[in-house]
Amino acid sequence: MKVLMDAVYRVVKELYDRTKPWGVDFVKFTIDFDETGHIAEISYTPPIPIEHEAALVERVRQACQPYGKDFKGRLASVVVGFKDPRRN
Repeated sequence: MKVLMDAVYRVVKELYDRTKPWGVDFVKFTIDFDETGHIAEISYTPPIPIEHEAALVERVRQACQPYGKDFKGRLASVVVGFKDPRRN
């Protein structure tokens, strides 16, 4: 599970390094793997603005897919937190 969490964290932080996107403190991704290990659905909270949504979800999908064989028929939740760049 840790490798999946690290992969998602890395791709999100690549896009939002040293920034706090759209005023949120965190984004929680829930990845639903089907019985064959493919990603059936990715949901997230809080809502991601439309201008960020497609690119971010696709990058998360690409980062998760190599771990599908380990997560067949399971849900995985990953929380990525962001610092406020105005605070230390």
